[in-house]
Amino acid sequence: KGVWSEYCTTKALTVASAPSNRTEHACRIPSSKVVTKLVLEFVRTRRLTRTRVVAKDILALLSENGHISVDMSNAKDVSAALRASQAFLAKQGYMRGAQKGGAYGLTKELVLKRDNYVRFIDAALKESPSRTIVYIDESYIHHHYSRHNDSLYHPDDKVANPPKAKHKGRRLCFVAGIMSDGEENSRLLGLEIFQGGKCQPKDYHGMFTHAFFVDWFGDLLEELEKLQKYGVIIAMDNAKYHQGKPFGTPTGSMKKADMLAACATYGVEVDERSTRPVVWAALKDHIDRTVKSEVESMAMERGHLVAWTPPYHSDLQPIEMVWSDVKGKVGRQYTVTTSFEDVRVRLDAAFTALPSKTIYNCIGHTERKVAAMSLYLETLDEADEELGQCSSDDEGSVDNVSEASSDDDE
Repeated sequence: KGVWSEYCTTKALTVASAPSNRTEHACRIPSSKVVTKLVLEFVRTRRLTRTRVVAKDILALLSENGHISVDMSNAKDVSAALRASQAFLAKQGYMRGAQKGGAYGLTKELVLKRDNYVRFIDAALKESPSRTIVYIDESYIHHHYSRHNDSLYHPDDKVANPPKAKHKGRRLCFVAGIMSDGEENSRLLGLEIFQGGKCQPKDYHGMFTHAFFVDWFGDLLEELEKLQKYGVIIAMDNAKYHQGKPFGTPTGSMKKADMLAACATYGVEVDERSTRPVVWAALKDHIDRTVKSEVESMAMERGHLVAWTPPYHSDLQPIEMVWSDVKGKVGRQYTVTTSFEDVRVRLDAAFTALPSKTIYNCIGHTERKVAAMSLYLETLDEADEELGQCSSDDEGSVDNVSEASSDDDE
């Protein structure tokens, strides 16, 4: 009857999907990017304002935006639409109840660092004119690095068995910075490539030392000077060799007598009878709070500023996407006959051919994300203030009621 009714109405027949679990069943609510994003932003906004949100609210939202047609005068149709909304939410992974855990699973200290960084960068970008930001980082590529995940193969071909992939080899380490200056003038700064030694640590960061980084950072500042860039914010992660203190700063390996002398120099009050670990704890706390890292001092002498990107947030460092682009171009050319010298030639060529627009888009993507996160934090603050005001008003009402009751008793 349904088929005949459809034909009488439309004068056409629709080919039904074969019953199986390999095809997506027809749904009243489309799982399109537009609908998915609309629901996500709606739920996020409601949660920010501490407003309860359930499937009925999602159904009303989709109905208002024309993504589902519901006959509100028909109770059965409304119930069916509500079930469709519940099924859609379950398919998208939504859950009910209080969300467990914090954002990114970070400690309060790391969340504070992230929020401070986001607010600082967003404020700098909103200045008129906006502050120039240089993002710097290090990476590496090894001899046998390949990017063949999209390579073709036939599942029935049992003859063509490629050699086992190699995931180790000599490394080419590199360090650079990127700066946004429009689609045509965004550029790579201070690129330096060097070969790793024979005793390479597993973590490539071990190939970089504080002395090397300070020398390279000085060259970067000279390059900014030639480009006539002043008041630049230089964003980098908190790697140990980035945060090294100036030469002569007290260290934990000093003798207790030297630590006590340093405490006297810095004006740190400590009992001479205290043990060496206690003396060092007091001295280290003072140094961490008052002594700038060497690169921070170098930047401040030129009128620049260093901003430390928060730990575990590589998504806030746009140069990571530049590394991925460059290494991908090298890795896609890899074959079993590729020599280490070939890798160096291809790496140089990839950096030379790196388009300004790619750098500009990578930085723009990250800075838009920073702006969205900053807006999210502002909305959270406003919601907390409103909640606090409501609590204060409620307490005032209770006090007034108590006073009125006391007056009545009298």
